[in-house]
Amino acid sequence: MHRVLPASSILEIAPGMGRWTKFLLPLSRNYVGVDISLECVRGCQKTFANAHHARFVHNDGYSLGEVEDNSVDLVFSFDSLVHAEFDVLKSYIPQILQKLNKRGVAFLHHSNMAQVGPEFKDASKVGLRALSVSQQNIEDLIVKSGGRVIIQEVIDWGPGKVPRDCLTMLARDDGQQTDPMHLYNLRFMDESASIKQFQAPYSMQLPDPTIRDVVSCQDAVEVDKLASQTTLQRQGPPTKLLPVAADEVADKRIAADVAAPRRGAMESPRSSKHRLQ
Repeated sequence: MHRVLPASSILEIAPGMGRWTKFLLPLSRNYVGVDISLECVRGCQKTFANAHHARFVHNDGYSLGEVEDNSVDLVFSFDSLVHAEFDVLKSYIPQILQKLNKRGVAFLHHSNMAQVGPEFKDASKVGLRALSVSQQNIEDLIVKSGGRVIIQEVIDWGPGKVPRDCLTMLARDDGQQTDPMHLYNLRFMDESASIKQFQAPYSMQLPDPTIRDVVSCQDAVEVDKLASQTTLQRQGPPTKLLPVAADEVADKRIAADVAAPRRGAMESPRSSKHRLQ
C-alpha cells in the first residue's frame, strides 16, 4: 500500500468500526466510509467525530451512489468483502471503476472459495467466506466492467494452508498493454505471524494512532503536499510487473502492509447478505 498512500481522496468500503480507518484518515484529505451496518456507521461517526475531512455513509450493501464519479484516488476494503457473494461484487466493481479517477486504484480483499476444492465448501470451515467468488471470476468481472487487473494474490487465511482469499488491485483501463501479475501465496499467515512476533514489539513502543493524533497531523497544507507528491510519483512511467514463482512470494509480496496482527477477535456476523466486521 505504500505505493498508493498517501492519497488525496479515499473511499473505504465496509470499514466496520474503523479498524483500518484510523490508519487511512491521516493519509487523506477527503475520506468516505460506506457500510451496510448502521451501527458501524454511527460508531465511526462518534469515534472519528473530530476528523472533519471524513464522512461515513449507510448504504444497502450494493450502492456507492453517495460518492462522486471520477473523484477517488484509492478505494480500499480489507477483511470485509471476503463475506460478500458474487452478486455484491458484481454491483460494486463497475461502480468502483466509475468512482476512481484516471490514476486511481482499488485494493480489495475478497473470497476465493469458488476456486478451491469441494471439501472446503462448508462455510463453517472457511470463516464464512463467500462461496461464489474466486480470483478468476473477479478478474473477468473487472475486465468486463472496463477495468484492468494490476495484481492478484491468492492467499491462505486461517488453518490448513487453504487458498481461501484473494487480494486484488485494479484500476480503470487506460489502454496500457501490461499483463496482470498473479501470485499464489500460501505463506501469508506465516508472514503475519512473523510480523506479529518481530515487528509488533516495535509498534508497541509507539502511541496508537487515535483521532487526536489524526487531527493534529491533518494540517491541510501538509496533507496537500503529501497528496501532490503522490500524484507526481504516479505520473512517472509504469513499473513492469514480472511473474514471481510461488517460493519467492514471501520476498516479493506487496501485501505485507495489511498483514499486521488484528486487534481483538472477529465480531459476530450481523448481516446474512454478505459481510461481517
